[in-house]
Amino acid sequence: MLLFRDVALRLSRDSDVYDSLPWDFVQDYIHLARALKDEIALGLSAHGHQSGLVPAALPLYVHEFLRDALQSDDLTIFHCWTALRDIIWHMPLVKLTPEHQHLFYRYGCRAGCHKNERLGNSYPLHAAVYFSCSSGAYAAYSSSLACTVCHSRYYHNYYVKDGCRIYYGGNVDVVHFEEHFFMDHNLCELFISLMLFSWCPHTWNLNLTLSSEQVWHAFYVSCVIRDHASRGATLVLSNIGDHNSRLKEVLEARNLRIIEMGQPERSHACKACPLRAAVMDGITLGHPCCSIHNCTQPLINNRAHFCLMHEYMKYECSVTDCNAIIPSLEYQAGFRTCSDPDHRDLERSKRDRQKAFFQLRRLLQKQGIVQPADSMDSGTSIAEPPEDEPCDGKPDDGNQVPKIRLGRRRTHNEQLIFCCCGVIAARATMFGAESITGAKDFVKSVCGFKADNMWDILFFDNNCGLQGHVRTNEEDSEFFRRTILCVDVFHFKSKHKTTDEFCQKHCNPAMWTELHDDAGKWHFNSSAAEQGNVWLGGYQAIVRDMLPHRYNFFLDEMIMRRNEVTIRKLEESGMVPYHVPRY
Repeated sequence: MLLFRDVALRLSRDSDVYDSLPWDFVQDYIHLARALKDEIALGLSAHGHQSGLVPAALPLYVHEFLRDALQSDDLTIFHCWTALRDIIWHMPLVKLTPEHQHLFYRYGCRAGCHKNERLGNSYPLHAAVYFSCSSGAYAAYSSSLACTVCHSRYYHNYYVKDGCRIYYGGNVDVVHFEEHFFMDHNLCELFISLMLFSWCPHTWNLNLTLSSEQVWHAFYVSCVIRDHASRGATLVLSNIGDHNSRLKEVLEARNLRIIEMGQPERSHACKACPLRAAVMDGITLGHPCCSIHNCTQPLINNRAHFCLMHEYMKYECSVTDCNAIIPSLEYQAGFRTCSDPDHRDLERSKRDRQKAFFQLRRLLQKQGIVQPADSMDSGTSIAEPPEDEPCDGKPDDGNQVPKIRLGRRRTHNEQLIFCCCGVIAARATMFGAESITGAKDFVKSVCGFKADNMWDILFFDNNCGLQGHVRTNEEDSEFFRRTILCVDVFHFKSKHKTTDEFCQKHCNPAMWTELHDDAGKWHFNSSAAEQGNVWLGGYQAIVRDMLPHRYNFFLDEMIMRRNEVTIRKLEESGMVPYHVPRY
């Protein structure tokens, strides 16, 4: 009777809830919630647990269990906990009836188990670190729960079953990025903002406990969770292996999806431009790639010179156009050229140039200063130019100097298409060179190889070469037929000769009245690519040693984040950004 009076008194403070609840419901709620006291206490710190503090709110999954098990609604479950939590927390444990046990069997497992399964076997609390946005690093505790039948084990962001980490879905408030490390979502977003606006991914260290590698782990985990949540997809990672190998597959899958489907803003349009206009340009960033020209296969690691397909070529001479095999003993000794004395001398000379003494002496020679024989000599000698020697004519074997490549090859450039309002519509990596054919194929792929999706105007610093190329092919000529192909104003004034009749006749932006008004004011910002490349170029030091899957994921993520900021600015300024329907 005492319990009944206390419960009735506490519930009567909210007359709407009290009048609608039968006593059987209240009893079931109290017994089920009391049975979950240890589970609810996992959300408290060790000090709070020992002092008997009562949580102000239930963990979300406990709240959902009580709601589903009692066939109630969220508001009722919330009011009941607010009113009865002190009674539930301090009452003795009551043995569950078979009916209550059946509710645990049916609703207690969140892995999609069948009936007669149960959630239990909680692991003891483990010491962890929680990085918050407002106050830095905190000491924390973490635990997990397991289903005794399906053997799924539940963690903060995911559960593990059959060797896979299956995330619960949606965005998260706390990112569980390593086994005993958690990060506030707002702090993770702060790090991403630092990457986005100031190119500094890991310069903020919280009490010297957060390493740059951990920042990168949190970045990639947070971004892949966000990516899957935006598409309503379930994120599944392997629970085997290290962090890098676990994420590689999902990063490559996102990269492939963007290659096939393009950036979300590939069809962007807004009132900032009277016609759909874009600017294409390249910027050199580069990640290590296979030394075979135009080979797109990834390297085994960022120290390798060849991909797995061309790994055998590392035993060939590094001199261009020499395919001789390096003797095995000499290869093991560090030589990368064949036994040809000229090639061996070329390798030694190349390696000497990398030494500090050679570099310092070369700096002296550039200044016209000869290294003195005596370090105490106060005089300064000026290098005399060598006397002209009589020319005996061209050598019989030609005057071409052999070339050698001892270092890693890097990708040539990143080709980007900017809308004139600043939105980045597309990005692609050019491996060998910024060729006209590669630029043409890039544009066609972004448009889905359909001319109806093509921009009305396309600025490109080599549009004279692009026009000459597409005119030789009927299919390409038809694809670009509706598009103005002109050189942007900056490059036309500074990079193109006035004597080039084809360029002056077909690529001068002044010849199209759609691009300017009668006073000569341009309607379009044809320098959008140059301005955007200044921002993208800030990532060169960050990405230069990344492997392709991380390199592409990072740049695409930064581009999408920047586009989101640009879109918000366009909305605030009344430019009404939208997407043009694709065909």
